[in-house]
Amino acid sequence: MPLLFSYGTLRQEAVQLSTFGRRLHGQPDELVGFEQGVLTVEDPEFVAKSGRRDHAVVRYDGRSGSRVAGAVFEVTDAELARADRYEPPGYRRVAAPLASGRLAWVYADARSAFVRPALASDAAAMADLTGQLGYDVDVRAVTRRLSRILARADRRVFAAESGGRVVGCLLAELVESLDSDPAVAIGGLVVDAQHRGTGIGRALMQHAEAWAREQGCSMVRLRSSATRRAAHRFYERLGYVNVKTQYTFARLLDGSGPEALNTLVPRVADETP
Repeated sequence: MPLLFSYGTLRQEAVQLSTFGRRLHGQPDELVGFEQGVLTVEDPEFVAKSGRRDHAVVRYDGRSGSRVAGAVFEVTDAELARADRYEPPGYRRVAAPLASGRLAWVYADARSAFVRPALASDAAAMADLTGQLGYDVDVRAVTRRLSRILARADRRVFAAESGGRVVGCLLAELVESLDSDPAVAIGGLVVDAQHRGTGIGRALMQHAEAWAREQGCSMVRLRSSATRRAAHRFYERLGYVNVKTQYTFARLLDGSGPEALNTLVPRVADETP
């Protein structure tokens, strides 16, 4: 069942009864990476129902020390739709990480950045982001690949949106091998150059880690090119440890010339300070 985190009026019994027709039984939890503020609601019907215009709202700030206390409830899909109708303009339902490690829906400031599951229509934006990593990709090829990936149960693609456009994306995949237990591997993470350092990369990684826990995995793994020194520092700040250095080999089986392998090598300058 979907999880719904509330830090405001949805915790009130009267609101639950009028919205869902039943009293919800929740557990205390905390929203991670969000700060709480105030939103002035203009909807007269909501103001009349709640008795005031100013209501609490959360905005993503990306800081692990930012916490908002509340309660998490198990609801049905139909009840989630009723909650959508209850919330006034200015709020948007987004998936967010909790201190317990779970991922839950929460109503946040519609103007703030948020992470959501990727859509096939995000392909053009993701092709542009991939180009920022130094890989030359064709939008049509990305569209085709993304559609295949989204159809797989052992893959997840997350998109970070800000100001109505996709500014970051992450691919996570479930991997199994004979020498280790199942784990989730990060197949790619990129944040738009103008939005780096704002917490969006951290938010994408938090969603990947939450999905890993849902799959019963106790480890998240990733690879990063040797020259991406800034990325290495980012992962280390998140608690990731460099466990080995390795070579990457590839062989073409379709008769293509060796230049076809160039697509695997990013155009990136050495980031050594």
